Amino acid sequence: VADRDCGATFIANSTLTGFGYDYTGVEGNTQIYRCSWIISASSDTRFVDMRTNSLNVPGSSDERCAEGYVEYRDVGLSSQYGQVLRYCNAGGITVPPEFFSLSETMSITLRNARNQNSSFSAQFQDADCSRSYTALNGRIFSAGWPNHYAPYLNCNIRIQVPEGNKIQLYFNEFDVEPAEDCNMDNCDHLDV
Repeated sequence: VADRDCGATFIANSTLTGFGYDYTGVEGNTQIYRCSWIISASSDTRFVDMRTNSLNVPGSSDERCAEGYVEYRDVGLSSQYGQVLRYCNAGGITVPPEFFSLSETMSITLRNARNQNSSFSAQFQDADCSRSYTALNGRIFSAGWPNHYAPYLNCNIRIQVPEGNKIQLYFNEFDVEPAEDCNMDNCDHLDV
């Protein structure tokens, strides 16, 4: 069966783990198919980091990817707060940026027509709340957003851009503990 590996459930660990999917289209069959993969971190205070190595999903002629796509989504968060990101090869996209989950579980959905070839490969691992960002733009969320993160987390966010570029930060929401509740062992703060 061509799509016997169409979906799976994984538990991430600290080792980078790879997986992929490859489907050869059947001429004349325009039926839509969907495959889903679920990746969970090893505990509810950990997260999933995922890197896409290759992507071949024709999609459509526009960047909405209406005909076919790979979708990355935070599981357990409403679409108002969780990330829902769709990618296809329309608009010159070759490989999506890294995906850093906001909850301990993420899903990947591939949707395409059976008459089109599609494939992708990715790697994932279990991660703490520290992150390194290298994309020229994007959004950064605190661990567990929109909820408060677990106590005693030490999250370090690093933003690195090529020489000659500037970093601009805009905060839509920013909430830390009041100063009177802060002691040296338990204090929310931001160093820029």
